[in-house]
Amino acid sequence: MGVRISAPRRAHEREGHEKYTLDVIMAEEARIFGLVDAADHRARLDVRSDDVAGLSADQARAVRTIAAAPFLVQPLCAPAGAGKTHSLRALRAGAARGAKQVLVVAPTGKAVDQAMQDGGRGSRVDGRCSSSTPES
Repeated sequence: MGVRISAPRRAHEREGHEKYTLDVIMAEEARIFGLVDAADHRARLDVRSDDVAGLSADQARAVRTIAAAPFLVQPLCAPAGAGKTHSLRALRAGAARGAKQVLVVAPTGKAVDQAMQDGGRGSRVDGRCSSSTPES
């Protein structure tokens, strides 16, 4: 079922101004938001020096901070061109070592496509969101 997530279009606004989403997407988002404060020591990732080689000092610090934290949901937010996709590669390497997953959620399909394109082997795309899992 489609659900409107913006106000109805006013006379001066162009067609296409209204935004919709699906109830299944909203349910998946609610499930993820429900995990925001959840922590489990098993969520920590084994990120090594080789994984962060080539990243800037700020990128490496962000990756190491995310990898060391026990939280199940870890946002990685930065402006375009700041190196989020390269940082994600380092997190995926640490996740693969422990047979864990890195879930990619982005506001646009283009952003998810870019993250998945740079993900390399072991990446898969889920119909509701995008995730990277180690190959079996």
